[in-house]
Amino acid sequence: MMKTKSKLIKVESRYITKKKKESLIDLVPVSTFNDAKNQIADDGVDKYIGVIVDLRLDGDNNGSDLIDMLVENYRIPIAVYSGTPYETDIAKPIKIPSFLKGKDRIDDVIRYLVNLATSPLFKILGGNGQLDKKINRIFWENLYSKKEAWDTLRNEGIEVDEVLVRYMISHLHEMLGDTDHVAQEMYLSPPVVDRITTGSILEREDGRYFVVMSPPCDLVFHKEKPKSNTVTLCEIESVDKLKSKNQFNDGKIFKNRLTEYHHWLPQCAGFEGGCINFRLVSNQEYKSLNKFKNDIKISDSFMKDILRRFSAYYGRQGQPDFLDEEIKKMEKLMK
Repeated sequence: MMKTKSKLIKVESRYITKKKKESLIDLVPVSTFNDAKNQIADDGVDKYIGVIVDLRLDGDNNGSDLIDMLVENYRIPIAVYSGTPYETDIAKPIKIPSFLKGKDRIDDVIRYLVNLATSPLFKILGGNGQLDKKINRIFWENLYSKKEAWDTLRNEGIEVDEVLVRYMISHLHEMLGDTDHVAQEMYLSPPVVDRITTGSILEREDGRYFVVMSPPCDLVFHKEKPKSNTVTLCEIESVDKLKSKNQFNDGKIFKNRLTEYHHWLPQCAGFEGGCINFRLVSNQEYKSLNKFKNDIKISDSFMKDILRRFSAYYGRQGQPDFLDEEIKKMEKLMK
């Protein structure tokens, strides 16, 4: 049985395209932005495992324009294969890998894209990954049968676009269920919203970290200003500081059983981790937080439990102690 070839689109000027040796990868050469766009649209993105882009193309658009189009519309592995190191810098802001003609071989580029296409990221979340399959299932089994309801809402003047997205996310969350998580799932990095919100982890100039504990209603913007001018912060004690206190010995800290006022934040890419200390509370003016770095946020599903524990800690109340004589009377009654 003949093995089916995988396809890669190779986009470069037709004047420098060369015929490559036979392999299990079928390179589909095109030379312009529009040719590449039409090729993917006509065949379907799921027919390709990646796109190789030269930044110098025939026509009015260059390779950078093509990358922008691909990133905006598709989830597919991309690699730049260009003639000069300077041109490859264009791709750096979106972290597209760059290979240099004359130094790197085309086989290296193909190998990189094949490995990327079979990685968990693209296997699950790529244009033809498991996420799309789950969305398709929910669309047909749960949402499609209610199409008249969405039409009714639209006719009533309700913007249903975001409503449908939220509704789809609710179904996805229900389908996935409550299973154990890995540390990376606790964070959004970089944050999806480009402003400080509940759960934002802020880094001060001296390297100390703080988490925003103000409730979401206080941080809602009205006329370009938050509802509250002050923001409640809790400091995150560093791992080194916790080690110096020997607070890792029995592992209770990782399950938030060390104290009522500590909450563990695990390490992830871009964040060393630490422990929120509910006792280390401060209030800052919102405008003063511009001096802090805001590169990571605790996801809402985890932040809800942190806020619950924070509120419980400061809302706790204890009854007065009894006199020793009264306690002795109680003990006699129990005998």
